[in-house]
Amino acid sequence: MPTMVVEKMKRKRIMETRRLIVFSCRVLVIACSLSAMFCGCSSKENYEDYLDDNNPVDISDILQAYDYYEKHGEEENDSIVSSILRGNAPETVTYESPDGPPQIMAYLSEDTSFVMRAPEYAESPHPFLAFAEDLYNGFVWIWNVWSNIEFWHRGKTTVTDYDGEDVKDAIRKLDTGIFNDEEIRLAAKNCQDSMLALMNLPIEDWNEDIPIDEYLETYMNLLEEKMNSFITDSDFFYEKHNDLIESLGGKSVRESYIRYEKADAEIKLKAILDELKSSRIFNDMITRYEKARSEKQLKVILGELNSSRTFDDQITLWGLWANNKKSIGEDAWIVAVGERLLESGLYCPVLDNIWLTWRALCQYMYFGMSRDSCIPNQYYNQMRKICFCACLKRIQSHPDDFFAMNCAYNLVRTCNLNRYGENNFGNNALTEMAMTLPDRFDKE
Repeated sequence: MPTMVVEKMKRKRIMETRRLIVFSCRVLVIACSLSAMFCGCSSKENYEDYLDDNNPVDISDILQAYDYYEKHGEEENDSIVSSILRGNAPETVTYESPDGPPQIMAYLSEDTSFVMRAPEYAESPHPFLAFAEDLYNGFVWIWNVWSNIEFWHRGKTTVTDYDGEDVKDAIRKLDTGIFNDEEIRLAAKNCQDSMLALMNLPIEDWNEDIPIDEYLETYMNLLEEKMNSFITDSDFFYEKHNDLIESLGGKSVRESYIRYEKADAEIKLKAILDELKSSRIFNDMITRYEKARSEKQLKVILGELNSSRTFDDQITLWGLWANNKKSIGEDAWIVAVGERLLESGLYCPVLDNIWLTWRALCQYMYFGMSRDSCIPNQYYNQMRKICFCACLKRIQSHPDDFFAMNCAYNLVRTCNLNRYGENNFGNNALTEMAMTLPDRFDKE
């Protein structure tokens, strides 16, 4: 775990900058030793083996919505077009302050609807699949607990006479009985009880001596130990890992991984997908998009997406489009297409990056970047679950696919979209956008 830099603040704000940042900074951990080969393939033919070559997702209705938009103008078709673009994104929920105007917008996590059940994998000889339920539920459970605590803290420090009992009730409803593993179940219960006990203290007593980090990390470390136990000790992972490394080109593989290792985490999408398909195909598509007149470029890219040969092509092109500087101002369309691709349940080796990019843009587009914005993590987590299940299906049919295991693990290892984090002036969506869309933030 990376060491977090703790900013010194006044006593009442200490949780905001020290306690809350601990989880936020864990967003894009490329986890465990699995990562040692995930960009180590130099041969295009070998990369093709990691693609499902699924048929593309039909987005013709989004293209038709653009035609309507182009024909009638923004004001006349707003309700028709927006209903397609917004997709399944929920409406905002406002916390009504007893002191007057609404103060905070929030979706509390107060049930176990996030739980993933996959009984078909419970008796699997594949260790990743056998542990998949508790892996997913264990991480998302703690992310939901933490999101609730963030809301509680925000209310305690911004709203007069806010008692926070609604948040405590929500945390209690996150039932720890969802876990199959007794050790995880007990650790979750201990973490839950400890957190609730701390929340009974006056907010003025929340200082550097409050052991919230210890409670969180004790639980998190257990999950990681469970995961690592079969990664670090199992011949399944290491012998096959080494065999695959050998078969993928020796020195060129190591050099390719060194380039990947030096790249920032947010470049993973480009680092992997640069060799997935013929670069000329995507260069031609992006060139047509960039050369189109500004009022036509959106139609160009939507047409290219709808006529893509495979789902992998669509995912690749979507990522390049989202990261293109010319796409600023087209975020509603990017989010709509992204949702359609993700909810399809199809697999691609970089679903984790695509999901994270989509989440950040969706938050920016519809819910806001403030620490007091509505953050519908339930909605984002529903899409996370769809992507995770797509990875499991891939692993079941391709047991040695380390790309799929890495993608699944990164999906669950990414925390909820937090109110506090590396962005000192808002929620963490802006930080995630900067990580996943580096070209947008490139000053050159």
